Amino acid sequence: MHFCASFSLLHRDKKIFMNRKSTLLANMLSQLESALTSLSKDIQSLRDSRASDGKSTAGDKHETARAMVDQELKQLENQQAKTAKMRADLLSLSLAPSARVQAGSLVETARGTFFLSVSLGKINESDGRGVFAVSPISPIAQAMLSLQEGDAFEVNGVANEVKAVS
Repeated sequence: MHFCASFSLLHRDKKIFMNRKSTLLANMLSQLESALTSLSKDIQSLRDSRASDGKSTAGDKHETARAMVDQELKQLENQQAKTAKMRADLLSLSLAPSARVQAGSLVETARGTFFLSVSLGKINESDGRGVFAVSPISPIAQAMLSLQEGDAFEVNGVANEVKAVS
């Protein structure tokens, strides 16, 4: 009976973690979709502005302004490409539970909770808890990869411990 009760609690905890991961993923995708929409509008606005701006008599001044618009447009397009890649990376994550830390894991440590996904910084959950969305190639994620519950690790001289992995 004790085994069954323990199994039931473990199953319930894994389910809560999965719901948490799914909710985090949905929130992150929503943020990225909003950013992509905003970037698309900004890019279109710059393109429209550039197209409607006819050759003026100012000559060099006009060419300088046009070059600045082109430069800003290129920056926005690069940002849009990076954001689209982050969205694709999120969509390709496996949310399957794992005993060891890997890409897609939600890791609770003694010093915070981390979602190894894409680098979006701190994501606030509806209950007020904060989760740090970090890239699997970040130093903290690299220090945690392949660890399991109870394992200790160190980043920048600061000791930490994995409390739970899903």
